[in-house]
Amino acid sequence: MDYCGIDLHAEYSQVCILDEDGEVMETSRVRTSRKALERFFCRDRMRVALEAGGSSPWVSRLLGSLGHEVVVCSPRRVRLIAESSLKNDKVDAEVLARLVRLDPEFLKPIKHRSEQAQRLRGNLKVRSAMVEARTKWINTIRGLLRSFGYNVSGKVAHTFVERVDLMKLPDDLRRLSRPCSSSSIFLPERSNVATSTWRRWSKSCQRSSICVRSLESERWSRPTSCSPSTTQVVSRTVEMSPPSSG
Repeated sequence: MDYCGIDLHAEYSQVCILDEDGEVMETSRVRTSRKALERFFCRDRMRVALEAGGSSPWVSRLLGSLGHEVVVCSPRRVRLIAESSLKNDKVDAEVLARLVRLDPEFLKPIKHRSEQAQRLRGNLKVRSAMVEARTKWINTIRGLLRSFGYNVSGKVAHTFVERVDLMKLPDDLRRLSRPCSSSSIFLPERSNVATSTWRRWSKSCQRSSICVRSLESERWSRPTSCSPSTTQVVSRTVEMSPPSSG
């Protein structure tokens, strides 16, 4: 079996491949894209080491689907790289290859959350960002109107735009606040279809949080067997998917 170390980066990644005797067989610079990685790693089974990072979840899944043994390690564990005075991509890739050749357990392999759990967590992140953005818009409009002597009544977020529209405001002040109130972040409250989609999505996110919390321990941890309770939670949520944007 050959051994490979990958120093992952956003645009291009450095690859180093060793033979069983520890001799460098190949060093390459490969674009960090699915197509380029599939083309390069379409070869005999190797043991591949890479550091955990933003791209490591999908890269590790891709290499695993191509038949390779993938070892994902924490950058804090690889002190030979973190504390090296001679740091460059080629050296980092070779160090990873040599470490995974000698003893994969030394790298304390971690297990990324599954793609399904990652997608569900993505739903939660997007919804949280939209709610946060809407809150900022509302506070901005409230503060703007208050500075001119106009107070927006009520505290319910999903009727905020309608209440602003019903206020008797000077034309210039209404034009000033219009970019905020017409922002796409308020569209779910301006359309029945969008409101329905938003509510279904909210329910989906709330239910998906159960699965995400159950799988949270998978992140940055060594592979462990899944408990029966976690398996049941996953089986209940695996069929759930967010509604179309309609």
